[in-house]
Amino acid sequence: MLRLTKKADYGLMALKYLAEQSSPSAPTAIAQSAKDIAQAYHIPPPLLAKILQTLARAGILVSHAGTNGGYALARPANEISAFEVIRAIDGPLFI
Repeated sequence: MLRLTKKADYGLMALKYLAEQSSPSAPTAIAQSAKDIAQAYHIPPPLLAKILQTLARAGILVSHAGTNGGYALARPANEISAFEVIRAIDGPLFI
């Protein structure tokens, strides 16, 4: 049985939130703030901010600066795998 770290679990929860907020018909996703995601899932905001930055560096998310900034999926949700998210957060897995 594979056990996820808290960071990986929080990262997957954040991606689920972003996937639910995005519309398949919209050409660009609406950016969601780390604070909104943290409140929705009761995740400590500083920890979630670090996780989202890691996912943005990995190319899974895109970050938008400014007053209406936040994070959005870099590509459609159906093209992002859970393994890709876990690997970006925890590094390579050895089974």
